[in-house]
Parts: sequence; structure tokens; C-alpha cells
Amino acid sequence: MPRTVDEDAIRAGVKTEIRARRRAMRRALPPEARERRSDAIAQRVMSLDEWRDAATILAFVSKRTEVQTGSLVEHAWRTNKRVATTRITPEGDDLTLHLWASGDELEDSGHGFRQPLRSAQRVAEASVDLVLVPA
Repeated sequence: MPRTVDEDAIRAGVKTEIRARRRAMRRALPPEARERRSDAIAQRVMSLDEWRDAATILAFVSKRTEVQTGSLVEHAWRTNKRVATTRITPEGDDLTLHLWASGDELEDSGHGFRQPLRSAQRVAEASVDLVLVPA
């Protein structure tokens, strides 16, 4: 009798392996190289019509080894764009969007990333014009 293959389990395993490899590659990258890549990515993003036309940007708060979004976020603030970022719900099973303004304090989420304070103004998903995601 043929064995059945759990394709979802295989996909999940492959995704986990890919993520682990990507994390290892990012950790191995010297800080200077990471900074050059982040700068090049930021310049590319800021050259897009979608960036120019966006009034509200959803950005992630960079971890040490990820593409650094600081220059993008600061440019957005300087050009009067609204910046939102995510906050994990108290149940830990969903994300909400919150305004992230220049000078706003961020706190540890308990899940390895920084997030706005609970009191930060909520942002409606429909108001977001451009989303920046780590990849």
C-alpha cells in the first residue's frame, strides 16, 4: 500500500530550513556589507513611483541582521509621510498597525522585535499605500 505524503509538513520543513539558511547568511555578512546593501535597497525603494506617491508607509522595525529600514523611515518622516509599524496582540496571534512618529518610544515585543507602545495611535489597514517587508 503506498504511503501518503503530508505535503503541508514537507512545505513547513522546507520553509523552516530556508529561513535558517537565510538567517545564517545574514549573520555571516560583515556589518559594512550589510550597511552597503541596506543603503542600496533604500535608494532603490526611494526611487520608486510607489514610494513617491505613498502617503502612509507600513515599515518593519529592523532586527540587527535584517535590511536596515532606518534611512527609509527617516526619509518618510522628513517628507511628511505617515509611518506605521506592527504591534503584536496581547494574545500573541495577530498584528495590529500603529502610527510610528519620529521620536516615538518602541518597546520589546517579547517575540524578538521592537514595537510601538500600546498607547500608540492605531492605523487602518486600508490607509496603507506601501508595505515594506523583510525578505
